[in-house]
Amino acid sequence: MSHSIETWLRQLDVICAEQGFESAVEAEAWLKSMSEGLDIEEFFDQHSPAESHLKGLLHAAEQVETPEEAIKIYERAIRVGERFFASAIIDCEGADVAWEESPLHLYTMALMGLAACQEWLMQGEAAELTYRKILRADPLDHSGAFDKLFCLLVARGLVADARELHENRLRNDAFALYQKGILAILECTDMREMKLAQGEEIDEMDESEILRPAMHALDQALRANRYVPSILTHPQGMSLEWKQAATSGSPSEAVIIAHTMAHLWLGDWLALQMLLQQATRFPLSHGGHEEEWQSLLNQLGGEPTSEDKIAYLQSIEAQAMDSSL
Repeated sequence: MSHSIETWLRQLDVICAEQGFESAVEAEAWLKSMSEGLDIEEFFDQHSPAESHLKGLLHAAEQVETPEEAIKIYERAIRVGERFFASAIIDCEGADVAWEESPLHLYTMALMGLAACQEWLMQGEAAELTYRKILRADPLDHSGAFDKLFCLLVARGLVADARELHENRLRNDAFALYQKGILAILECTDMREMKLAQGEEIDEMDESEILRPAMHALDQALRANRYVPSILTHPQGMSLEWKQAATSGSPSEAVIIAHTMAHLWLGDWLALQMLLQQATRFPLSHGGHEEEWQSLLNQLGGEPTSEDKIAYLQSIEAQAMDSSL
């Protein structure tokens, strides 16, 4: 409680300084008038300087112990942000201020936090709406909401929606190609299941023809970055730290892709098998980033033995089977 009171007093100081009162009497009269009918959170949300208040709410959301508590704080932050933008929205594409220093950045951080909590609580539909709201507020997608939304749609089995989102994005980098790869596999699998459900017999030639689009998509993804399968299947691969900026086709880029899409590839045993099968056609020794790859392997403790990799993949398969029960 004492911490809350100290926080409130600091916020009052900021509010009063912002108003520029010339006397304590003037400040008291204003506070009495403005706080009438409001609880203390509503008062601060309406009258605190938006940017400092948003920062305080985001910090508070990170300190709570449960996603349910965090959601309430993120929703407050979003209301503050929306009220701020109603009177002074900043177009970061043409503004002098850096994205990380803009109020829009703080607002989308609150939305990203809300979406993450909604996903954690298995509120998939609500999280989808939140990610779409972020992309409307920030079409340049500084926060990475597109990749989050894509993965969410695929994880929820909304393959057609994920395909529409992907095609509207008009990207052709390694990220987009690995997204295209997982979509192609799921679509081919759906086609196969539909043919079987209709009573059609599928021989080896039919199977090859059905899977042809998926194999082509995987080839495109591996040509763009051949290191992703090795990181996905390394027992320590998900422990790697990654940076936002990375060279196209590099191991560093592969780390980002693997972290972003691991739950899709490792959660679908058929997709992972197909990726690994195609990966044999793209040896890492021809990737053009041998020094960086070796440095990455050193961080991972070296190349895993065949036994370690098999055990790791078997544990992934077992987890996938358990989750489907």
